[in-house]
Amino acid sequence: MPTIFISYSREDEVWLKQLLKFLSGGLFQEQDVWSDEKIAVGEDWREKIESAIQNASVAILLISQDFLNSAFIMKKEVSDLLRRREAEGISIFPLILRHSTWRDCEPLAGMQAHPRDGQPLDGRSRAGREKELAAFAREIAKILKPPSDEADTERYWGKGAVLATPKNAAEAVADAERRTRHAVGSQVAANTVPGSRAAELKPGRIGAARRKDYADPGRGVPI
Repeated sequence: MPTIFISYSREDEVWLKQLLKFLSGGLFQEQDVWSDEKIAVGEDWREKIESAIQNASVAILLISQDFLNSAFIMKKEVSDLLRRREAEGISIFPLILRHSTWRDCEPLAGMQAHPRDGQPLDGRSRAGREKELAAFAREIAKILKPPSDEADTERYWGKGAVLATPKNAAEAVADAERRTRHAVGSQVAANTVPGSRAAELKPGRIGAARRKDYADPGRGVPI
C-alpha cells in the first residue's frame, strides 16, 4: 500500500519528477510513493485514486494555479484528504511550486507550507530548488520513518546525535544521578556554615528533576 499520496496538476509533471528524485534517494522505496503515474492503461483511474487516498499516511500537494483551478483536484482529492485529516489525523504538506492565489484559498491558506517562507520554488536557482526539495523530503521522512538505529539517527538529526533506547536512556539517567549526588556531596562537605542552602539539598530530588533533560526512550528521538 502507498504511504505517500501526491496530488498535482498535469501541468506540473516536471516538478513531480523532481520531487520523486529526492523522495526515492534512499529515503523511500518506489512502492512507498503514489501518484497517478502508477495507474495502468485500462484501470479505473478514479477507483485507483480513491484507494490511494484512503491508504496514504501522508499527502503532498504540489501547489500552483493549475492545481487550484482543477475542479477534480480541489473538490475530490483535496476534499477527501481533508476529511481524512479531520477524522484520522493524517498529515498534509503543501509544496509551493509556482506563484498562485493559494493564500486566498481556504483551507490551504491555514496550512504550514513549504518552503517555509511561503515563496515558490519557481524562480529560485537550481541549487536553491534542490536545497528546498531535499529539506522537504527529509521532513517527510522524519514523520514516516522515525530513526531506528544510529545510522538513521545521524541521517535525520545530525552527526553525533544518539538514539534514545531503554538501555542508553536508563544509563544516561543513572549517570546524571551519580554526577548530581557527587556534586551535592561536594557542596555539602565544602560548606561549613550552619543552615546553608547546600545543607538543604537532597540528591534524590535533584536526580529526579534531571530526568527531564533526557529523551523518552519510547519516542525514538535523540538524547
